[in-house]
Amino acid sequence: VEDFYDLSLNVRGCRDVEESLGKYVEKEMLDGDNKYMAEGHGLQDAEKGCMFETIPPVLHLHLKRFEYDPLRDANVKVNDRFEFHEEMDLSPFVGQGAPPGTLVYKLHSVLVHSGDMHGGHYFSFVRPDCNGDDWFKFNDETVSRATPEDAITCNF
Repeated sequence: VEDFYDLSLNVRGCRDVEESLGKYVEKEMLDGDNKYMAEGHGLQDAEKGCMFETIPPVLHLHLKRFEYDPLRDANVKVNDRFEFHEEMDLSPFVGQGAPPGTLVYKLHSVLVHSGDMHGGHYFSFVRPDCNGDDWFKFNDETVSRATPEDAITCNF
């Protein structure tokens, strides 16, 4: 058991945060040639994986937009479409299953990278009041009003 406040989620092969979280907690079967060596008991079939007992009140999700490509022998940016929503129920991802609707999270901010692996620029969108529709874009020294579409839909 360990405390956490952030998760790194795969983008490639996932359509949205929920699917990526599902893969994060998916169990892997260790059987056949991949059995688990249990000291004093030899090779055993087993399940390997992680589960959340609880989720912190503030959760940072890092989308893994950069990954190593062995064919190119280089890091590349993953520009695949990946959806996230203003509100998300994370109760299905808690180990023993929290009652639906008990772990609803609201999107507070979005950090955006424009560019490629070798250069680019970061800017962010922040919603100070998670119950409102007022978003602000922070781009270096410039702060401007933004729409939910600017912050969310345009950054899939």
